[in-house]
Order: sequence, then C-alpha cells, then structure tokens
Amino acid sequence: MSGERVWAEVRWTMADGSAHEGQVRVPPGSTFGAPVTVWTDPQGRLVSEPATPAQARLRAALIGGLIGASAGTVPFVCGRVLRGRLERRRLDRWDTEWALLGPLWGRTTG
Repeated sequence: MSGERVWAEVRWTMADGSAHEGQVRVPPGSTFGAPVTVWTDPQGRLVSEPATPAQARLRAALIGGLIGASAGTVPFVCGRVLRGRLERRRLDRWDTEWALLGPLWGRTTG
C-alpha cells in the first residue's frame, strides 16, 4: 500500500531551545536522520496533523447537518412525549367520569 506508514523515534527542538522526542508514523524506508514534519502543541507535545480545508469543510457540513436535524427532531420528539402524557391524562379522567356516570345510564324509566 502506498499510504502505509511505520513507527519511528523522532527528536525535535522547540523555538525556546528545549529538546523533545517521541514516536510518529513515517514512510517505510526512511533513513536515520531524515527530516520529518511533526505537529506539536504549545507545550511541545506531539499532536495529529491539522485537517485539510476539504476535511474541515466535510466535518463542518456533517456537524451542521447533525445540528440542523437535532434542531428539528428534539422539539418534535418533546411534543410527541408531551402529547402522549396529556392524552393519557385525558383518558384517565374520562375513565374516572365514566366510572361515576356510566352506571347511571343503565337505568330506564317506564
């Protein structure tokens, strides 16, 4: 595979002169002492490579779509739950009234 990489021990010096070392993935067959690009945070710890503009656009679109779908789904689901509770409450009251008034309908005059 052309995208395959292997682990290698690397060393680098920060702008303040402090030396650091760690392990990163490099192309197979890299020679000892060959320059390698590494990404670090302000404390000098290794971090992953930043997203490319295309990756950032894709992530933004996916997150935006997820938030958009959630913005519509959450109120819908909450409304359905509330409606179900109100419906149950209405039916419970109806059962209570039916228990009181239902037997009265059984009487006939005559």
